[in-house]
Amino acid sequence: MWVNVPIGLVLVVAVALCLAPSRKAAKPPSLDVPGAVTITLGVGSLLFGILQSMALGWNSPTVWTALVAGAVLLLFVRIESRARQPLVRLSIFALHNVRMGNIVVLCMGAALTASTYFGSIVLQQIAGYSPLDTGLAILPMGLTVAMAAPLSRRLMEQGVRRLPFWGGLISAAGLLWLGVIPAQPVFATDVLGPMLLVGLGLGLMLMTSTHTAIDGVPPQAWPPACSIPGASWARPWGLPCCPPWRML
Repeated sequence: MWVNVPIGLVLVVAVALCLAPSRKAAKPPSLDVPGAVTITLGVGSLLFGILQSMALGWNSPTVWTALVAGAVLLLFVRIESRARQPLVRLSIFALHNVRMGNIVVLCMGAALTASTYFGSIVLQQIAGYSPLDTGLAILPMGLTVAMAAPLSRRLMEQGVRRLPFWGGLISAAGLLWLGVIPAQPVFATDVLGPMLLVGLGLGLMLMTSTHTAIDGVPPQAWPPACSIPGASWARPWGLPCCPPWRML
């Protein structure tokens, strides 16, 4: 949990040393405090309720209280539709590319988070891997994502089309492969192979889905369109998408 703290501190120092200060605007924009508060409470309540269902069960009052509290997201939508300078301009979702790009990012975040989390549980609790061995076993997926992402940009520049589609198919094949991992897996064939496939597919989708979300967007709408798919809001929903399957 605390492993990100030193990384964050290093980034704070790097930003202070490397980024030039921005020019002060004549009239600084107002902050959408009500929007920030409601979306934080709404998303946090939903995530807390669904994640706690794994430990407390779906009949727990705590779980249902948190899920009901997530209805504050409806208030967020109302606030954003009336705010002068909203946190999220809802009108941006009228653009087809923005909608589809965010759906791809949501699915990509779910696949990445769920495969990493549940893959680590299987490797430790069933296959008997140590925490260190589990981290090393999952590492190739992250490295593959890092290498495939810049490759996808070169492929786009060469005119290769439908990279999010092909990346999704490759990731789906890797996830299906992981879904049949045996109790005593052979690393090369049962762990490394599917991890590489998932990483390759997600890497091909990473930059291309963001590019899809802003392709054809008017210049004046670039800031909100770029901020939505680039945000990390999609990744935490990987786990909520999966716990209900455990009830089947």
